[in-house]
Amino acid sequence: MLLTHLRLIHWRNIESAALELRPGLTVFTGQNAQGKTNILEGVHYLATASSHRTRRDHELIQWGELTAYVRGEIVDPTTSHLVECGLEPGKRLLKRDAQPLTRVGDLYGTLRVALFAPEDLEIVQGSPEHRRRFLDMTIAQMQAGYVRLLQQYRRALRQRNQVLRSLKMNGSHSEVPQLDVWDRSVAELGGQITAARRVAIGKLGPILREHYRGLAEREAVEIGYESRSEGVSPVEITDSILDLLRAHRHSDVERGSTGYGPHRDDITITLDGRPVAVFGSQGQRRTSALALRLSEAQLLAEECGEPPVLLVDDVIYEMDRERRGRFWTRIPENYQLLVTATDHRELAATRECGGMFHVENGSIHPA
Repeated sequence: MLLTHLRLIHWRNIESAALELRPGLTVFTGQNAQGKTNILEGVHYLATASSHRTRRDHELIQWGELTAYVRGEIVDPTTSHLVECGLEPGKRLLKRDAQPLTRVGDLYGTLRVALFAPEDLEIVQGSPEHRRRFLDMTIAQMQAGYVRLLQQYRRALRQRNQVLRSLKMNGSHSEVPQLDVWDRSVAELGGQITAARRVAIGKLGPILREHYRGLAEREAVEIGYESRSEGVSPVEITDSILDLLRAHRHSDVERGSTGYGPHRDDITITLDGRPVAVFGSQGQRRTSALALRLSEAQLLAEECGEPPVLLVDDVIYEMDRERRGRFWTRIPENYQLLVTATDHRELAATRECGGMFHVENGSIHPA
């Protein structure tokens, strides 16, 4: 899978840019806060209709403008696609091959990416939400329909929470049958999500161990899925979640929210059996985050039959030279890489550069 052309208009601080991208390594150089990351963010948006830096689409629109636009041409071994994303006030427009997409989930899989960014540290040391989001984004790029499944679950969860709050305020039992309906919806959808997550974690585990050893060569890393629900199949997990919801209904009503389900689950990451978020050094946390992204990229390549596009945003320059060298050796030569760097000489010894651009104050020029 290759991204061959990229077009950005009014995207963050980029007024207008049209780039032709080659296979292999492409480097974007420039000082900090000039717009290098904005380019990678635009590519990530083409793949996922989301930013890794903000949940507010209006922040992606250049200051003083009302709209923003990003377009990419994607080529794989059998076909090619044109993806377009337009942002207007309170509105997002998605197209593939000039056909409007009514659902975000329909975009996923057209362009698959793995983004290495400073924010990845939050996957390791931040709240469970960051780890769930990492895992869900990985699965969504592999499985058609997973985004819609997540959306359906969130809607069911909101409805159940609304009934819980109504019961808390009114104390009326007339809404209990309605709560029974939402219990079943949350459990069934949650069972499918949890089952998919468990399968993905099972596949990521051995890949993660291999990449962490390749980067660090010392501690043993493990990844697991932490949930109050039990079972392996979606049906077994559904029954378990339903039992939990019924057993803890009283406390859910008192709290006004649902305390059990995949929205409460977590992903555990340990080094030599101890949580890396608690006992790991800063270097170990960074290495764990890098190994996770490398594992995501390899899993996407194995499951989808072709490598994703790798977006590497400055993260490797926080490692020592030896570990940086090990990082580059973990990436096969057939991957397309888009990399930001303040000094391209750090890349000279790693692999041949197929293209280089200099970014200054939102302007992008061949270097």
